[in-house]
Amino acid sequence: MNKEEMIELLKTDVEGWNEFRKQNPGLYLNMDSDFQFPKILIGINLEHLTITGLNGFEIKLIGANLYKSTLINSVLRKSDMRGANLENLTAPKTNFYNSNFTRANLQNSDLQGSELGHTRFINSNIKHANFTKAHGTKASFYDSQLVGAIFKNTKFTYTTFGNVNFKKAQLQYSFFEYSHFKNTTFSLANLKAANIHYSKLIGVNFQEANLLGANFHGSEFKEVTFSSKEQLELLDKPLSKTQLSNCIFEEPQKKPSKTKNLTIHYTDQTEWSVAELTLLLHSIQSTYNKVFYLCSNTFGTIDEIENSISENNITPSDNFQIYIKSINSGSLELIIQTLVDHSSSPLAITLISLYVIGRTIDSFFKHKKTLAEIKHIKSQTKLNEIDANTKEVAKTLNLIKTPQITDEQKNQIAKYICNTKEFNDALTTITSTNPNLKNNTYIISKCLSNLIATVISLYFSGKENCDVILPSIDNSSNDSFKNTP
Repeated sequence: MNKEEMIELLKTDVEGWNEFRKQNPGLYLNMDSDFQFPKILIGINLEHLTITGLNGFEIKLIGANLYKSTLINSVLRKSDMRGANLENLTAPKTNFYNSNFTRANLQNSDLQGSELGHTRFINSNIKHANFTKAHGTKASFYDSQLVGAIFKNTKFTYTTFGNVNFKKAQLQYSFFEYSHFKNTTFSLANLKAANIHYSKLIGVNFQEANLLGANFHGSEFKEVTFSSKEQLELLDKPLSKTQLSNCIFEEPQKKPSKTKNLTIHYTDQTEWSVAELTLLLHSIQSTYNKVFYLCSNTFGTIDEIENSISENNITPSDNFQIYIKSINSGSLELIIQTLVDHSSSPLAITLISLYVIGRTIDSFFKHKKTLAEIKHIKSQTKLNEIDANTKEVAKTLNLIKTPQITDEQKNQIAKYICNTKEFNDALTTITSTNPNLKNNTYIISKCLSNLIATVISLYFSGKENCDVILPSIDNSSNDSFKNTP
């Protein structure tokens, strides 16, 4: 099909054009300067299309699809693009004067240097769009998302921004004059050397925004929020007394200062490889996530709980995460902290595995029996005859590929660990929090066994003498993290 035939199809049969496009996804159309686009192209498929020299006026592109299309040297004055998909559209220096982008998707679009006077963006998705050097008078942005949008060196006058989210947007050297900002968020945005002159700012939020060299000359403030007064020291010129009297200063929320730390200290003086440290940290985090889930999910069935544990995609909310406070080299010393006191119980339960190993591994291998003696031990009971907790730990230990101990010895270690007071205290604490597990403690053992296996594996690479200082287990705090998402 030649150009004339394609254009004729475009003019006369939208459905036929759309079918043609399905069969011919990549097209390049060079419109003659005197070519007039059809006025009504509702629902037209123009995706992946490159059009140059488009001269359109009052074109209706309602619900049209221009995904990843390119417009070169084009004019679309008074276009109706309500509900259009303009994601990844490339249309630099395009004249969109008096066009309607209500409910349009302009995410990741490129409108650099475009004319946007009298345009309307209502309930529009403009996330990460590039408006660098775009300009316009009396444009309107309402109830729209401009998160991460690029507005560098833009110039807008008499423009309205209502309920607009500019979070993390880039507005360096932008210029706004005689404009109206209401309930607009600029948190974490970059407004370096931005100018907002003779404008009205009502309920605007600048928390944690970069205001280096910004200027609010002649603007009217009402309930404008900043992180702190120190943030205003970055401005090009200080605010007036009237502006200051209408400011709200809210320090950014700090993490709770009251923490409970856990210290893991290896005193063996061996070198730790990145792989070994990564293995230990991953095991701690993974086990903590699972135990936290057990302590907080009190309504799920046993099958649901076991499936969630097996899928290994459980992550506590930010407030309940654990963080590395410090790592000291030489003899490895890890200090891990929790953000809130009531997460100390899952953390203590999790690291009870380390505590058990730190206290009993030497006893098992050196004091109770020597390695030579252990090699001659023959298990008195088969694995399928021992209790469920020991079986779960033994299963994981049997995955360790180390020549120093046999599978039979691993079973003995599993039984030894599961009989310790500390291990059983951990089971008791979790079952008191989640009664559903009282008759199914093997699930708890399954959660703890990976960390136990990791520590034993490290033991045989010379990582011995593990001293663990645990945060105290406070059963009274268990209710405060039940059913926490």
